[in-house]
Amino acid sequence: MWNKKLFGIEIQMPVEELMYTYFDIEHLFGIHIPEKSLLDGDFDTFEHICNIVNDAVCRSRGEA
Repeated sequence: MWNKKLFGIEIQMPVEELMYTYFDIEHLFGIHIPEKSLLDGDFDTFEHICNIVNDAVCRSRGEA
């Protein structure tokens, strides 16, 4: 489940929902997720999103 594409046949998440998720995560965690993550298609599975959020949280704390 963690590696399934959110836009894939099984989950079928609409693009609009993914954008809401992107902005909600930024707001809730007080972080900035690089737009490059979206443009490069990296914001596409739960696992990838967790890794991206973890990296952004570490950067915001000066740990990266």
